[in-house]
Amino acid sequence: MRQFERFKYIPIFEIIFVMNSQTILIIILTNIISISLVIIIYLLIKNRGFSAQTTGFTLGPYRNLIILSEKGGMAKIYKAQNSQTGEECIIKVLRQELAGDEEVVKKFIREGEILKKIKREAPDAPIPFFRRSGTIRTGLSELPFIELEYIEGIDLSEAIARKKFTEEEVEVLAYKILKGLKEAHSIGAIHRDIKPQNIILREGKAGEPVIIDFGVAKDITSKSVTAGGYGTASYMSPEQVSGEAVTEKTDIYSLGVVLYECLSGEKPFEGESPFEVMRKQREEAPDTSKLKGVSERVKDIILEMLTKDPEGRPSVEELMGRIREEVKTGKIKLEKVEFKKESVGRKRVNLIKPVAIGVLISAILIPIIITIKSKERGDGIKREGVREGSNLEQKERIAEDIIKEAEVMLSYKDIEGAEKKIKAYKELRIDYLKEKEYEIKEKIIKIKEDLIKEAEEKAKKEAEAIAKKIKEEEERKREEEEKKHSSMVYIKGGGFFMGCTEGDGECDSDEHPRHYVNVNSFWMDRYEVTASEYRKCVESGKCSKPGPDENCNWGKGRDNHPINCVSLDQAKTYCEWMGKRLPTEAEWEYAARGGRNDWIYPWGNDISHNNANYLGVEGRDQWEDTSPIGSFDPNGFGLYDMAGNVWEWVEDCENGRYNGAPVDGSAWLSGDCRWRVFRGGSWDYDPRFLRVSDRYWWNQSVRDSYFGFRCARTN
Repeated sequence: MRQFERFKYIPIFEIIFVMNSQTILIIILTNIISISLVIIIYLLIKNRGFSAQTTGFTLGPYRNLIILSEKGGMAKIYKAQNSQTGEECIIKVLRQELAGDEEVVKKFIREGEILKKIKREAPDAPIPFFRRSGTIRTGLSELPFIELEYIEGIDLSEAIARKKFTEEEVEVLAYKILKGLKEAHSIGAIHRDIKPQNIILREGKAGEPVIIDFGVAKDITSKSVTAGGYGTASYMSPEQVSGEAVTEKTDIYSLGVVLYECLSGEKPFEGESPFEVMRKQREEAPDTSKLKGVSERVKDIILEMLTKDPEGRPSVEELMGRIREEVKTGKIKLEKVEFKKESVGRKRVNLIKPVAIGVLISAILIPIIITIKSKERGDGIKREGVREGSNLEQKERIAEDIIKEAEVMLSYKDIEGAEKKIKAYKELRIDYLKEKEYEIKEKIIKIKEDLIKEAEEKAKKEAEAIAKKIKEEEERKREEEEKKHSSMVYIKGGGFFMGCTEGDGECDSDEHPRHYVNVNSFWMDRYEVTASEYRKCVESGKCSKPGPDENCNWGKGRDNHPINCVSLDQAKTYCEWMGKRLPTEAEWEYAARGGRNDWIYPWGNDISHNNANYLGVEGRDQWEDTSPIGSFDPNGFGLYDMAGNVWEWVEDCENGRYNGAPVDGSAWLSGDCRWRVFRGGSWDYDPRFLRVSDRYWWNQSVRDSYFGFRCARTN
């Protein structure tokens, strides 16, 4: 009896005792398969797209890869050995999430093309050699890559941290970097991100500087116009910060910041955030007190390079001419910078996690296997007359009864009967412990679910409170913005010549004959009606929703853009809802001229993208379609966007010429009134349609993304 009593207190032994060899074998295999599968999946996931933080792996023809940069930028950068040539190299692999963007791929490949072109024109230029480009398989994807020369050395930022550069050394650096920029500029390439991290001091060649990372370089020979925007805040020129077009002088400014830092050990502009630094780049002068001990000659050169206006900065050639002769002839060299070579060891892949997950899966599967085997033995228990209890307490009582029966059998020397009872007891005990375990687990799960639910409800309430505050703040700002832009401008009446402006060579026949019109005083909206203002009319039930064109501003969060995709009737309905009306064609042209009868456009006789939003993207016009109202200067009457952005409906009917047109400023409501006039040009039309005298008409029911409106009212 004692030899079996110990199992009562060690349930795990009871479980093992009743398992046959087949069950044990299944459990062992389950463990092995579970852990193996998890490790395989783990390694596949870790190595997919090279996200594993390991070194020494292989990629295509490249081996012994060492990760140099994985985060930020458009590419992952590795030091590697080309197995075909045996040379060490740098490979840049485009990030997988960017590979579907054709423009990004073109910019990525362009770096290699720029380097190849510079080296072809100037083999001694201080830039890396471009070796080749193409695509390479990474996991399940083919990604673009470029292979570059590997340069042994340290970047200039590390050198600045290790030593203070003398004036002579700074001139050596400047002269060599200027030589590289000269060659880049000569083929039409602007680097746009000159900074210490992109200048490598080559080991073994007196610290010769090498310019790297032409990944954001701008091709100024391209017909496309790209504003600034690229670069690193501490080294960006004012024109980059302002989003204006970049020139060769942009690189001069950034190099000036680098030279300033070499001499002072500090950057000329610093702040708590990149935005503060960029503001200082645009608005503040550099602190000359940090250049203490620097000669006036060198200080003047650097301050000229840091001039806010690009036109005021010296050119590359001018700067090279001002470098002392001893530098140009090589008599003055860089003092040697100590190069620290850091060994990069192979990191082991940590398999603790996958093994733990595999064990967990096995732990889930094993009870299932035991349950199945227990059911197979269920008949044995029933043959012993053991009835399964309806609950745990009943099973506990049955188990106690079985032990008592076994003790009675032993007292009568019935060994075989007692052993059968003890076997039945063990199997029932295992079942009891399993149910007890499940009961405890269910309680734990319930507690966890309650805690998670409580946390989710708390988080939901907090999120709702935050969302409410954000919505209230947005509503307040929107109301302020709407209040700001809801004003009208009083237009004092007078006479003017309506039609083709004298000296305008692009007038059509419908702008003739030029005739004199007297207009009564009236009020006109300062801005085109916005999507936000029109939405209120829709919400009131008075107005209907605009058309479904893909370029429509409705429902796209462009509250401060003009409403477009509206027909003539929709425009009139809104104006009536506001207690206003559409302007007449004569009122519109009188207002657009802004008091000047001799101007072709609302602002004068010339036009550029700094005046209005029309076909193309350039200057202040940085929108592919509509722009926010008031993005350009007003005309003489204080009216915004009278040319460009969206065509504006007026009240008049279509008439091919001005013969018989009203001369009192009223609407011309005879002619073909199925077609109505609109004026002012739009974001997708060329400049000649933005002339104040230009006329156009279309079916009054059309709802296109080019059409919007503004309202007027009688005095």
